Amino acid sequence: MATADAEGNVLTFRFNPDRHDSETLECCGDVHVGTCISRMVRCTMFEEGEAGPPPTTLTTKQRTALVYGTHSGSLGAIVPLDELSYKRLELLQIVMTNVLCQRAGLNPRSFRLRRWRGGDRSPYRLNSRASRQRSVADGALLAEYLALDRSKQKELARAIGTSVHVIIETILKIQHSISFF
Repeated sequence: MATADAEGNVLTFRFNPDRHDSETLECCGDVHVGTCISRMVRCTMFEEGEAGPPPTTLTTKQRTALVYGTHSGSLGAIVPLDELSYKRLELLQIVMTNVLCQRAGLNPRSFRLRRWRGGDRSPYRLNSRASRQRSVADGALLAEYLALDRSKQKELARAIGTSVHVIIETILKIQHSISFF
């Protein structure tokens, strides 16, 4: 389950049947998108090699993404990733943040941290451990990898122990899977 708040955060929750209080959802991830979200819609993602609109009936193989619109007019998506792809992209994101020069010296990692009113003592803070989790990969930062020159791509791929081809394939697969329009 996902929700948005007035500060421009998207929070994801899950049901944990192992907890004693079985009616409580726990926050498993959060990301700051930068502006207030006005609408969220669940959309079926394309499967690999599929063309055209997604089927209307949901099968066990199909996955869904969350597409959102903001008050500023931008669109975004939250897409589920398999664990291997997420780990690879998370490492790439960390290396890109540390190695590449950022626009105006701004750190994308700190920009994506959840923001809340009231500081550390606010009850709005929910689960403070979830704020420190890295559970959302920054697609805008990762898409910049495609625009880098080949030598920089090789250097970054070597730093995380994979090949340029694998990283580009993973990013393009995600972009294709959310080609709704």
